[in-house]
Order: sequence, then C-alpha cells, then structure tokens
Amino acid sequence: MASDFLEDQIRTRNFSLGRPTQLKVSADGRRILFCRAANGFSDLVSLWSYDVENGTEQLLYEPDRSDSPLAAEERVRRERQRDRSRGVSRFSTDTSGTLIVTAVEGRLIVVDAASGSVREMPTAGPVIAPSLNRAGTAVAYVSGGCLFVLELSDLHSKALLQSPEPEVSYGLPEHVAAESFDRQEGFWWSPDGQSILVARVDNSRLPVVHLADPTDPVAEPRSLRYPTAGGPNADVSLSIVGLDGRATEVVWDRLGYEYLLRVLWDAHGLLIMVQNRAQTKIVLLAVDPATGVTREIYAREEATPIPVRTGVPARLASGQVLWIGGGGDAVSLLVDGEVVTPRELQVRAVIDVEGDSVLFRATDEPTQTHVYRWTPDDGVIRESTDAGVHDAVRGGGTIALSSQSLDLDGVQVVVRSQGRPDGGIASRSHPSPTPRVDIFRAGQRDVRTAVVLPRDEKLASGPLPVLFAPYGGPGGQRVTQARGGYQLPQWFADQGFAVVIADGRGTPARGRAWEQAIWLDKAGPVLEDQVAIIDDVAARYPQLDFGRVGIHGWSFGGYLAALAVLRRPDVFHAAVAGASVTDQRLYDTHWAERYLGHPDEQAAAYDRCSLMLEAHQLRRPLLMVHGLADDNVLPVHTFRLSEALTAAGRPHGVVPLRGVSHMISDPEVAIALRRMEVEFFHQHLGTSTRV
Repeated sequence: MASDFLEDQIRTRNFSLGRPTQLKVSADGRRILFCRAANGFSDLVSLWSYDVENGTEQLLYEPDRSDSPLAAEERVRRERQRDRSRGVSRFSTDTSGTLIVTAVEGRLIVVDAASGSVREMPTAGPVIAPSLNRAGTAVAYVSGGCLFVLELSDLHSKALLQSPEPEVSYGLPEHVAAESFDRQEGFWWSPDGQSILVARVDNSRLPVVHLADPTDPVAEPRSLRYPTAGGPNADVSLSIVGLDGRATEVVWDRLGYEYLLRVLWDAHGLLIMVQNRAQTKIVLLAVDPATGVTREIYAREEATPIPVRTGVPARLASGQVLWIGGGGDAVSLLVDGEVVTPRELQVRAVIDVEGDSVLFRATDEPTQTHVYRWTPDDGVIRESTDAGVHDAVRGGGTIALSSQSLDLDGVQVVVRSQGRPDGGIASRSHPSPTPRVDIFRAGQRDVRTAVVLPRDEKLASGPLPVLFAPYGGPGGQRVTQARGGYQLPQWFADQGFAVVIADGRGTPARGRAWEQAIWLDKAGPVLEDQVAIIDDVAARYPQLDFGRVGIHGWSFGGYLAALAVLRRPDVFHAAVAGASVTDQRLYDTHWAERYLGHPDEQAAAYDRCSLMLEAHQLRRPLLMVHGLADDNVLPVHTFRLSEALTAAGRPHGVVPLRGVSHMISDPEVAIALRRMEVEFFHQHLGTSTRV
C-alpha cells in the first residue's frame, strides 16, 4: 500500500538507516572503522571495525539507547550537519586506527580496536568534538565553550582555554563556518601532538534573535546570535596553544580576511586559508608555529565570489600545494597552480593524498560523480566504473569505494587492497523500491531533468497533473543516477502525479559559468530554467496535463515554489513552500552575500530576489510550512511573507511546526506533512485523493 511505502521511507530516513557511514581507513590499510545502525529502522548508531585481510566485521562499541536530551552545543553541531541519529555521530582515531574516541550524549568514550576494550573517561562536563592526537596519548575536547585536554596516562582533564563570557567559545566553528562553507572543526592538533591550533569565536557583536514556542506562552524563548546579511560576522581568531598552556596568537589581516575557511597542519607545516568579506579573494597563508607570523604562499582573486571547495588545501609528499579552481569554465585540480585534469572534468572534492597520489571526486556528466586518482607519472585514472554516484576513503593502499546507482539498492561498499580479492562492508538498510524514473536533458540549456511516473500502469497512462519537486538552488543537486533521490518523489507519483525534477543554473557540476549564472539574481534564471523544460517534457510525455501544475520544495526549493506561483501563475497553479528564505537580507552573511553581494552595495539584487515585494501578485493557492525551532532559516521569513500577503488581501495558508528545526526529525510530523501536501494538491489541481 502507498501509505506503507511512505511510512517506510520516512521512518528509515529515506532507506538510509543501517548503511555504513563515516568510513576511515587506518594508515597501514589493514583496518576500516565505520558507523552503522543495527538495522534499517534503528537510528542508534554503533562503531564497527572491518578487517581488510580476512574480510570480517567486529562490533567495537554499541551505545545504550537513551532518550536524554543532547547538550546544547551537540544539538547545534548535529543540526549544522543535518544529523538526526543517536549514538555515535563522529569519531577520531590515532594514526594507526587502533585507538578511537567519540562523544555519546556528552560522555567521552575511548575504544581500543585491538583489544576490544571500551572505557568512559572522566571529563569536566558534557563533551563535544573530541579529537585524539596522532600518537594516541591525549584527547582534546570542548565543553561549555572551553577547550580541555585529557592525558590518557593520568586521566586528568586540564583546561587549556576557558571562555571568559557566554558569547565567547573556544574550539567550535562559528555559524557560517558550519552552515555555509562546511568547516566543522574548531581546533587542530599539531603533527607531534604537543600543541593545538584553536579558534576563538566571539559572537557578542551579532544581533540576538529569539525562537519562541507560541503553544507554550510561559516557556522562555531560545535566544541565539545570528549573522544576518550585511551585518557583522563573529570575530574569529586563532592561537597555537601548547599542552603546557602557553599560547601564541596567529597574526593575519583579520579585518581584510574575516572568514577562516580551512586549516592544514601536516609534516610540511601549518597552513590557513582565509577569505575576504566580498568572497572575491582567497589567500593561503603559511604560519610559523613559534611566532604566529604568517606569509602568503598562494592567492586567488576573481571579479565574483569564489566558491569554497572541499578537501583543499592539501599537499603532496613533495610539499606541492593542491587546489581546486583554475581558469576557463572547468573546475580543475591544480598542483602548485598547474592544471592537471582534463577540461571535460568538473572536480568536486579532494578525498585523500598519499605520497604523490591524489584521490578525488569529479564528473564529466552532472548526473554522475566518479572517483579518480591522479599521480605525476600516470596522470588521471578513473577508479569507479559503473554509472552512478561514487565516493571513497583510502589509507595504506586500501580503498573503500561507496557507490549508489539507480540499479543498486542502497549503498554498496567495495574494499580494494593490493594483493587481496575485493571485499565489502555490508549494509543493513531496509530494501528500497526501484523508482520509475526517466532522466534526460531538456530545454535549450540541456537542463538535467527527471520525470517520475506512477508505478500503476493505468494511472501512469494519464492524464496526469504535474508536480514540480525542485531544489534548484546553489550547492544542491536533485537529478543524479542514485536511487535514493527518487523515493519520496515516487510516493507522490503513486498518488496520481507526474513528478518533475530539474537542476537548472546555479546547481553544481556544470562548470563555473553555470554556477555563476545566478550572481546578483537567484530568482530569475532559476525559475526560467524550470519553465524552459516544459515543452520537451510535454513532448516526451503527452499524457501529462500542464494545465494542472503544482510545485513544492524545502529551503531553497521552498523559496522557488513560492516564487513560481507569485511570478508565473500562468504556469504554476498551486505551491507548498517549506522553510523558505523569503527575504535574502534575513539570511546569513556568507551564503546570502556569496550570490547577491553586500546589501549596502547591491540593494537592487536583494529586492530582485525578495518575495515580500511580490506578495501582492499572488493569484494561486500557496501553503507555507516552517519549523518554529529553525535556527538556519529563521521562522520570521514565513511569517513576514504571510504578513505581506495578508496586507495585500491575498489568501494563503501557514502551517507552523512546533519544535521542528530546519530538518524534520519526528517521523509522525513528516508523515502527516506529506499527506497534507497531497491533499492540498488534490484539492487545488482537481484530482482524486489516493493517500
């Protein structure tokens, strides 16, 4: 039954529970550590080890099930990473991969993979982000915004840096680092394990926003500091702190380069990557650990904001610096400024460097991502073969290749090690149905498009109303050769719709010009590409009724859904907009300014993309949904648009979700919301109800 499919899809987190995640290969290539839940319906994640030589798995640590609330810092960290699991979320190891540390509900757990022993360590308070030094002799962790070090020889925690006030923290990333440019770390061990580079974050100059629960009028609102576009950022500085407590401040032009993007501390020394407020210049600085003095070793400047790429900077054994960027339209891999990948490849991320061998992810077709290896002698060699979306980890000559495709059920992990037959790490996920999806190119711009039809042949023969389900925005792809992306669209299709998904301009993997096409206009090109595919889709599927078109989405997809019915009511006849950014001035600094510039300098761009200014144009049914605990896209976005619509006399609906953040964790809420959406579209597109 369709309702069973929906419940399975949501309760299994889109059939992802039970998959191996967070894979790490030991330096000698003999052991792979990973996280995995017991089955496809469990969100309690345990720590496992895979023996490469004999192909066996060992359960290292299984947490107890507990419904205790997470500490505030840990809750925020998981929200930034969209992690809804319980138990082991992340872990750190020594170089050998034998000693492992993790934090579970604020407790510091140390696991010895060789002996199988598990110990809970005494700490100064609830623990977040524990990290072992490479020798495995000491653990650094954050508690209450302070940085502590625990020497495993004496089990005594020592405060290295203590926060003088609530708005100052040590060892944690600031909001835009974790949310906008995906830096989850706030401290970094030196290679010798005798000192730590620590970020100090001062949020005191940020405005205070409040998240209230209107269903509980006596409850105190949650207050947080939020960096809105055009306003101040957190003040981020760095110090190198020895285990004896002596600190050396790292000196760079923090006014000119206020974003700390990445840190690399390896055998060649300490590097930091910083960016200016306009995001048009990225500078790589070498740091003298003894004095904190920095010197520029690489810089990149462009006329428009430079995207932050994953996995760089990195270095070869020779010390040559790896970068992702380059001139022309290709996003290339560079070694000391020289492009080493062919023009047809769009490089997505550097995965790993061993000696002079670089493992990276790239694509020559946007719907697929493959794993490649580059060496000075052999050039570029593709490691993954079959069509799909692939990733990998590596260590000591062992590669664990994770693959998804339309044919594969879930994720397949293949382990390759020289001189041994291929092995594999098992997935315990719930079986996922094969979606009825067709992927093709549409419109003059060859927009990658997917159409999902009902599995019932009679229903699929039409006529079918059309439901657009885009994300459509920067940084996100929906149309890929991976089965998981079409499970929820398949459920909607089975309710009597043809679901259309399109990745227009601004989405990744199509080159620099494609990414930059939305500079100063996140609305026009994105919506135009959704409309431009219709003729080709209609010609391919004559049973689709484009006189009945709905659109729904979440986050940027929610923004696009609301924009569609406001600006193109001739094409889109009803919309559900979830957690949408209705006023770009109310979103965070780094993300908003990356595409629209500073609002004081580009006011017209912000107005051009504001839904508030177009509220009076609403002629179609619009239902807006927002979590009242959303600290990424604040609830004010939806309520201000609702206010503008009311002032303009435009009927609409608002569904506030109590206690829900930017991700919906409660399965009951998610199931009810999906059924509500279907009812809404059946009502306003004139179709029969099937839920």
